[in-house]
Amino acid sequence: MIRPLTSQAFSILVLCSLFSISASADEFGDIKILKTLPLSESEIKTAFMAAKADSCEQVGEGQPLELTSFTPFLTARDKQTTSRRPMAATRRGFLSIGLQVEEAGLPTLSKSKILDYVDKNYVSLQARIRRDLLDRKLYYHHRPIAVTAQFTGSKLTKAFEPVVAQTTNTVRSLGVFAEPDKRPLKAEHLRTIVLVFRYERTARAGRTGEDYELAIVRGKESADGQSLVPHVFVTLDNRTRLAYLRQFVHPKQLSGCSISGKVLITDFDSTTGLYPKKTVTQSYSVSSRIEYDRSKLEDYCQKTLDGTMATHINQLLDDIIEDKVPKPAARER
Repeated sequence: MIRPLTSQAFSILVLCSLFSISASADEFGDIKILKTLPLSESEIKTAFMAAKADSCEQVGEGQPLELTSFTPFLTARDKQTTSRRPMAATRRGFLSIGLQVEEAGLPTLSKSKILDYVDKNYVSLQARIRRDLLDRKLYYHHRPIAVTAQFTGSKLTKAFEPVVAQTTNTVRSLGVFAEPDKRPLKAEHLRTIVLVFRYERTARAGRTGEDYELAIVRGKESADGQSLVPHVFVTLDNRTRLAYLRQFVHPKQLSGCSISGKVLITDFDSTTGLYPKKTVTQSYSVSSRIEYDRSKLEDYCQKTLDGTMATHINQLLDDIIEDKVPKPAARER
């Protein structure tokens, strides 16, 4: 026989429901939300400077390359949190960076060590992934993570040397992109991370210049709902082109990296003069499946999405993933 709820039981049920709703809203409170992409030179420089607190957080040596379980403490910053215990999260790779070092000018005593390190290791950028408290759906947090790993051999993380640590220090998160009309926020609205990275490049007459590009990670739910498959896009040539990268896998060699760069070491530590302190990029390449001219993408957004790339990036990326955007002519690729 079904018994009616007493007024006390009903009150408890209502309070529990309200608590659950409050918890759901609260869990997104520490996520930095981005509503429009910075694409102009002034916008992206300002955004980069403002995002200093959200540079890639490094995972130290001897940790699993990726996690399959959820834990409140992924990085040292998590352990320093005093306001409240961090929500449980996991980390998964979405982009790999490999380096070549220009040998000319390397100190004789440390040359072999420097070259051996970059030859054997790469950097994996990873997304911080959480589960919604109510429906258990996966979503991204905005704070990125970086690990150093070996191309072959150990499946544990390696120590960060200065020559690669600099690379991750200049990769910063601008936030998780969510359209302004997506309120209240749900897990499925929080599946696009936008990163900005700055690199110094060699210019004419031995001078250096600074370039800024975006990396955008669009997570798509797997068929079983147990993972987010990262689809990664990076801008090129001062954000005039957009490359859709090949699906992320842990590379076995430099040629398998998402981004491969050749760098020149321009400064060494002041104590010994042996260990790299600063680098500039001579050249780099990306492992792309297709590249688009941004002007053509802007035309597509105007005609099909009634907006711009800066405000409709989620739908644009979904359309690229689903092969709805016209492919560029051979001469444009």
